[in-house]
Amino acid sequence: MTLKGDKELQKQLLALSPKIQKKLYRSSMRKAMKPVLSAAKNNVPVFSGALKGSLKIRSAKRKRGRIRIEVRTTDGFFKGDEFYGGFMELGTSKLPARPFLRPALQEKESIVIATLISEIRKLLPS
Repeated sequence: MTLKGDKELQKQLLALSPKIQKKLYRSSMRKAMKPVLSAAKNNVPVFSGALKGSLKIRSAKRKRGRIRIEVRTTDGFFKGDEFYGGFMELGTSKLPARPFLRPALQEKESIVIATLISEIRKLLPS
């Protein structure tokens, strides 16, 4: 998801040091993703409850200078004890997809954007 918007807000953000910008973005993005995490936990197919319990909000590696926050399993999809989360989301040749993350993000997208903008404005120095 890419957020584009308010030119005044962008000017205020660009006036901050890169380190402060990064902290502000990460903090705001984490708060904004909480409804997605909640929806994903409600959508996930539950057998033992391990996959549901492993869903977390995590920082991801930067790509092309962009800060990324993800809802994923503790170790990441296709890794660790809950490796099968990726198979559940995407399906396999023998298992139909039972997506729980993409629908959660689509369902909460407007809330995420509104929360992100609100949090950034709250954290900006006046």
